[in-house]
Formats: sequence, structure tokens, C-alpha cells
Amino acid sequence: KIVLILLIFGFVRSPFESSLRKELQEARMLLPTPGHSAMAQMGQSALMGMLGGLRTLVATGYLLDSYRHFDNEDWDENRKSLLLATYLEPTEESHWVDLVWHRGINAAAWLETRAQLPEIEKRILFHEYTRDAIELGEAGLQNLPESVEIRKQMAEVFKEKIKDPCRTAQMYGDMAGLDGEPMFASRF
Repeated sequence: KIVLILLIFGFVRSPFESSLRKELQEARMLLPTPGHSAMAQMGQSALMGMLGGLRTLVATGYLLDSYRHFDNEDWDENRKSLLLATYLEPTEESHWVDLVWHRGINAAAWLETRAQLPEIEKRILFHEYTRDAIELGEAGLQNLPESVEIRKQMAEVFKEKIKDPCRTAQMYGDMAGLDGEPMFASRF
């Protein structure tokens, strides 16, 4: 009963808090929360100019750091490190695939099986992680519109975690005619 009361209270106060946050930001009393596109807004040319030829090396460092966070099951830090590697090398398809995989499959599976959290919190985080994985995959497709691998990973999230056969079929359908299309795509 307590969890249900807290959930209802959270839903009731959410619109009020959102409205208050917006008013405070408009009055410049509160800084806007940076979205996960904050680094993207910085622009690739700024990153290239700052790092020059070291961009790939720095991206590799962040990629290795993401594996440390994966081992520690620190999903938010894993996402941050992978996102930085991806922003440094936005045309590296494997970075986008890793983002979708770790967020939508690994983090979601961890919540389902090992997280020591109340059930409602698990559900909320599960929804957040899977939604984030799909949004990251969509951003990857904006950078690499012909990517079969990103679509395959997104289809896996839709199929295994979100359990949405229509979106899964859409992902496989979007692979039709692309270079590297898997033979099973049209069947799925």
C-alpha cells in the first residue's frame, strides 16, 4: 500500500514540479538540466579542433573506461563513457551499437535479475533504460543512416526487452535492401 501511495503522490506532484522548474528556468533562477545531447550541441568541429589527432586515442580511453563501469554494473557511468567515445567518433558504428546494447540489454537485464531495488523503481528504471537505448539508436541512425548493425541492436531491444513485435518487425523491415542485411531480416 505504501508503494502505491508513493507512486500516486509522485504522479500527482510531477506536473507541479515540471511547471515550477520551467518557471524557475525562465526566471534564470535555475539552470536548465543538460540533456544527453549537450555534448552533441558542442559540435564535432569543436571537439576535432580541441583534440586534433588525439581524438581517436581519447575515444579509445573512454571506451575502455566504459568496460570498467560495465564490470562494476555502474550503468550511468558506462553510458557517459560510451557517449563521450561516440561523440568523439560519431561515424564509428560499433560505439552506437555498444550504447544501445549496454543500455537496452545489459542494464535492463541487470534490473530484471540482480538489482536490489523496490519493484516499482525497477520498472521505472527499466522503462528509462530501454527508452534511452532506442533514442540513442535513433541518434546513431541519424549519423549512420545505412547502418544495419544499429538496427539489429534496436530490434533486439524491441524484441527481448520492450516486447514490441511491431517495432521489432519495423526495424527488420528497415534493413531491407541495405548493404549487409542479414538473411533472416525479411523472415523476422
